Amino acid sequence: MYEKLIWFIWLKYVIKSFVKGDLKERLVLRPDNGKSLSIVVNGPSVNRTIKYLKPGETDVMMVNNAPLTPLYKELCPKYVCFSDSEFLEKNKRNISIRSELIKTADKVTVFLPSYFNRQTFFPADKLNIKYVFSLSGISRYDFYSHKLLEKNFLAPAYNNVVLMCLYVGIQLGYKKIYLYGADQNFLKQITVDQRNRVMRENVHYYGSEMMCENKKHGFDMEIMTFMMYRIFNGLKRLKRYAAKENVKIVNMSDDSWIDCFPRYVKEK
Repeated sequence: MYEKLIWFIWLKYVIKSFVKGDLKERLVLRPDNGKSLSIVVNGPSVNRTIKYLKPGETDVMMVNNAPLTPLYKELCPKYVCFSDSEFLEKNKRNISIRSELIKTADKVTVFLPSYFNRQTFFPADKLNIKYVFSLSGISRYDFYSHKLLEKNFLAPAYNNVVLMCLYVGIQLGYKKIYLYGADQNFLKQITVDQRNRVMRENVHYYGSEMMCENKKHGFDMEIMTFMMYRIFNGLKRLKRYAAKENVKIVNMSDDSWIDCFPRYVKEK
């Protein structure tokens, strides 16, 4: 009964997306330049491992607040991904991000989930924007078919920007992907105070902030641990998809909880 319900939800979502014009086939393969893809996300391990990234030998993808960091100018990324709708809010930080993206618009492709397609915050006339189909409301990956993923009739739920980046990288046709800063160990930064508030120190390579998850996202500990499960479940499914596409993913983090991708081993 549950499996039938899952397929019904999927079919309803696909039909709705088709009618709205959101449903596309797989992303156009980028011209093969022989380079790998290095995905640089937010984890603090970036500060220790970015020395292994050689910009001339790899294309670079960055995320979220990256355009506001010196590393963005240093690495000159080819792609930038956003998956969290908070980056569509018209606040000072996001306006600064948009401004920096526009400065490099001739060199950068911005990827957004298909459910952002009615957004007006990132100007389509000033930025090279590509929308990526996503089953935002479906998190069960067991029924995912390799061919459906390949044709973009199914896609991961982007519970974390790492999932979106990996899916986009595979869709673009890269055969080797290096993953920087995907520490995914945020449970280490979580505490519950005497008022039963879930507090988290949000640590990135460019700084940190303390936040109350109950207030910011409405998350209690049950939801926090469930979100952790969904992220790791999604990574495992993407590992299978990558194997079908003959893509090798290497985790460059020296402090990561991701256990489904091989780690980088320093040469002696």
